[in-house]
Amino acid sequence: MLVELKGGDLDVAVVDNADHAETDGHRAGYNGLAWLKHSARPANLFVPTYAGLNLELYFDGVEDQRERLFEPRRAPMTVRRIDALTAELHQPPTPVWHVESWTTFRLVPPHAIDFHYRAIPRAATFRHGWMGVFWASYIERPEDLGINFVAADESRGERWIRHYSPVHGVESTHRHRDDRLEIHSKPPHTMYMYASMSPWRYARPYYYGVSHGMMCLFMVEDTPLVRFTQSPSGGGSGCPAWDYQLIVPDYRADHEYSLRARLVYKPLTHHDDIAAEYARWCAERQGDG
Repeated sequence: MLVELKGGDLDVAVVDNADHAETDGHRAGYNGLAWLKHSARPANLFVPTYAGLNLELYFDGVEDQRERLFEPRRAPMTVRRIDALTAELHQPPTPVWHVESWTTFRLVPPHAIDFHYRAIPRAATFRHGWMGVFWASYIERPEDLGINFVAADESRGERWIRHYSPVHGVESTHRHRDDRLEIHSKPPHTMYMYASMSPWRYARPYYYGVSHGMMCLFMVEDTPLVRFTQSPSGGGSGCPAWDYQLIVPDYRADHEYSLRARLVYKPLTHHDDIAAEYARWCAERQGDG
């Protein structure tokens, strides 16, 4: 099923992980946003056969079978419209990890999409005591494959940097400056990017990439549990993956865990505008209680 949301400058399609021929070739095995279009650029931001904000995998540093790691892309899920600007994905407890989840996408005119993920692990299946969740966004041939974020630089203070992973699975993940959790995994896990750390830590809970003059800004709750991740070729040659992941330490079965994020998509502006977008989102969340 597909739910189209329109408001302000944006047109988005929320999909489950089934085939959707009406989305210009969207394949089974990808969920989230099949397309994201702006009045200033009507072409899809994402690789048409894939998706953005795609719930991709669960991981624990032990399991390394691809089909089991990528279970969220294959296990049954449904999508429903809540109102004119909101849709929700629901995935019942998955066969391997036994995680039940609900993901809400709410279009916030003129140029933002709010993302709220809630999950309940129904069994203690993650074997190192922490639960890993990973989302991917596959970008259609942007002019710059790298991402930009505010780094916590001990020698020079906070500063904007651009980072570009040289190849898939190398220097892929950027941790929060207060992230002290060391996760252990087998060597093959670097290909899934969560196990390959860059030398940089981020100081502010947002990053952006540039695609055809448009800014794709990912903002998350300010918590050391979120890690930024990237690949120069996750969506194919010239098509990077701009991702993030959630690490839940000391998780417990039948307890709910959640993450809130916002994606802003609009013509590229100055760095100062990004801080203003984040402050606006924080104020809105505080107002919502």
